[in-house]
Amino acid sequence: MECNSTSSNLSSVVEDSTKAGISEQRLKKTEKRGRTYSFSIEWEEEIFQIGIDQETCYCLLCRKKISMNQKLNLKRHFDTCHAEVDHSHPLGSALRAERLQQLKAELSQRCGKVKNGDIVSTNPHDCTLASFDISFQIAKAMKPFTDGDFIKNVIIQAVTRWFPDEDNRREFVNIVQNTHLFPATITRRLDESTDKSDTAQLVVTQSMTGKITGFTGQCLRDPDFPRFLSFHCIIHQEVLCEKTLNIKTVFEVVEKVINSFRARALQHRLFKLLLENASAEFADLLLLNEVRWLSAGEVVIRFFNLLPEILAFLESRGEHCDEFYDSAWILDLEFLADVLKEINVLNKTLQMQHVAVWTCLQWINQFKKTIDRWISIIQRRTFTEELKNVQHAMEQQSIMLSPEVEHRYLQILKELKKDFEERFEDYDTIKLIFNYLTNPLIDLEVPYMEELCAQMSKLFQIDENKAVNEMIRLSTASWTGMRCEDFWRHLEFSEYPNLITVFQRILFINGTTCRCESMFSLMKNIKSKTRSSINDGNLNDVMWLEVTTYTPNIEALAQKMRLYTRMH
Repeated sequence: MECNSTSSNLSSVVEDSTKAGISEQRLKKTEKRGRTYSFSIEWEEEIFQIGIDQETCYCLLCRKKISMNQKLNLKRHFDTCHAEVDHSHPLGSALRAERLQQLKAELSQRCGKVKNGDIVSTNPHDCTLASFDISFQIAKAMKPFTDGDFIKNVIIQAVTRWFPDEDNRREFVNIVQNTHLFPATITRRLDESTDKSDTAQLVVTQSMTGKITGFTGQCLRDPDFPRFLSFHCIIHQEVLCEKTLNIKTVFEVVEKVINSFRARALQHRLFKLLLENASAEFADLLLLNEVRWLSAGEVVIRFFNLLPEILAFLESRGEHCDEFYDSAWILDLEFLADVLKEINVLNKTLQMQHVAVWTCLQWINQFKKTIDRWISIIQRRTFTEELKNVQHAMEQQSIMLSPEVEHRYLQILKELKKDFEERFEDYDTIKLIFNYLTNPLIDLEVPYMEELCAQMSKLFQIDENKAVNEMIRLSTASWTGMRCEDFWRHLEFSEYPNLITVFQRILFINGTTCRCESMFSLMKNIKSKTRSSINDGNLNDVMWLEVTTYTPNIEALAQKMRLYTRMH
């Protein structure tokens, strides 16, 4: 009995000891967890962060909130984003402590109360910045200035959902109400954000750019007027070249069918319903518009793609079109669709913004080589992806390209190339300069350099001899970039003043008037029937912001307003 009693007591002691050990381990883990996840004020100088609540802290350097107050997580953020601070402000130095106090003071001045993990700015300067930001976005989106008050009301209504806590909600509403977005305020912000001296407020029309009787022509014929380079819009010339492709037998039938569909409302609706039920590629046919650059190509391409549905619709109504059963006409349609598709691609490419004139001419030259490729394909009758629709028509109709059709297609393409060459011959006067500017590190012979610099001197009034010497020095330079524009901007003007002057003057040549053309529709969108009271000054500012990539320095503008307010 004594043995059993002793054994029982021993088991009790061991069990109690085990429980005590487990409890002690749990206590240590709890204490460790508390030390790890509770922000310590001692970390502020080490990682430049302050605690907001039990789960979030705030980085004084980048003004970001960081979840989880685990030191390892906070230290990782500091080492990753702000490692340079350890070098500029060593740990334990007076400089580091001073920097910490400065950041905390700035935070205290800039921000108000800290509630539920949200740092709410009550600084009037930040309200001014927000007013500038919203005003700029309203103008950039071409919205009425009265939308400022509408935006404020929407934000205030949303605050009731964003902030369940009444104190936070009340404070946020006060901040929004202190952000001035009245129409007059937005007008004033817009005036302060645009620099009218940096852009010309002139929309040049075709009557001004006439080669003989226009403004440009009159200036060129005046011996007393300073010499300047004048070129017609590349896109306009490209569109005129497209007129060469006017295969009347195709366009007449296409236009007749489209007009018959769209002239009667009921028939038009039934045709669109057929396209919808057939899951066609397009929802409708387009009307031909002589004014729009892409119209002819888009009309023919869409007509060609919807040809099966058009044929089915005509048959369902008992109507008949002889050309749809003529293999020669179908071949002409598909040939035209192939060529116009590439012309439209060229046109859209030329409409790209911020493209130098020599880049546009490179695209034109590439298209002329594409025409040569088409001529070669037709002559060899080895159709590939370049003329895939023609190949498809020949296979589907089980026909061969007759000598008469081949001769006609070759004539059309040769006339097209000839038209491109004639209309862009004006640029041949500076073709050599273009070639040099796009490849300035090419090894040139000295006589060629002298000839090139003589041409530059004649056109841009630079020092010919100095330009040759600059070209020789530049031939030994190295450059690893891709764009020639970046290369020329990389050079020092004091070392290459003549060559850089030539680059700048040619860079200022507008290859197309695409942005100018878009301003007419842009003006119509801004000054609509519901917004007819906008004055010319505000209209000018909004259009200027829309057609350029200019972004105002809002911080500097707000600081300027603060200084002006203090003076008064």
